[in-house]
Amino acid sequence: MPKVHVHIDNGIATIELNNPDRRNAIDVEMAGELVDVCETVDNSLEIGGVVIQGAGGQFCSGGDRDDLDAATRAPLETTNFDRISVLYNAFVRVGGLQVPTVAAVRGAAVGAGLNLALAADLRVLATNARLIPGFVRLGFHPGGGHMHLLHRAAGPDTAAAMGMLGVALEGADAQRAGLAWTVCADEDVEANARALLATAAADPELARFAKKSYIAQTRSAAIDWPTALNVERVAQLWSFARAGTAVP
Repeated sequence: MPKVHVHIDNGIATIELNNPDRRNAIDVEMAGELVDVCETVDNSLEIGGVVIQGAGGQFCSGGDRDDLDAATRAPLETTNFDRISVLYNAFVRVGGLQVPTVAAVRGAAVGAGLNLALAADLRVLATNARLIPGFVRLGFHPGGGHMHLLHRAAGPDTAAAMGMLGVALEGADAQRAGLAWTVCADEDVEANARALLATAAADPELARFAKKSYIAQTRSAAIDWPTALNVERVAQLWSFARAGTAVP
């Protein structure tokens, strides 16, 4: 079965991570499917907006544990290096979608799963949804441009608290920090995400021009995302290697 489902309705593409038994953890296969789906969306000119969600009432628990365990044992081994690169580059591809995007977050968005939520232009959260950085609590340096994404979405204080100190936020607190556009009941998350995209979906051509202008005018930070990803890569590889020495 595909690990990423896509459904197009009334100009809105719903991209759903489909690995509910593992709370939609993302492995290399799913990351590849995610990139392919993004290509399909960008080439489908009738699409004016995208909702990103997870199956089974959970958004995403982060990178697949098997891939992460392999990376900690041998972080510089080519296959493991490539696994992590494929994962993070899939999120960059989501961030580069040509139409407005909304992450519909139920359950938890953890680590790399939080990166995926932050790759969207906006986030709609359930009142009990949790945004959990995860990295430093596991003894890993953040990866995937994590602090860049936090800073871009909510500023330096939130990037410091979550990226450096591992602070997790839930529902209304995440909204107050600037990480969510709106917070609502769990059962209303996807509907509210679609409602936000209704205007874009009605005029996909205008939506694509508006998205291009939005990126050009607002995506500024100390460094750009791809550069941030590579800045974090060296430190994260070090943290993987350190963790690997503790694996029995």
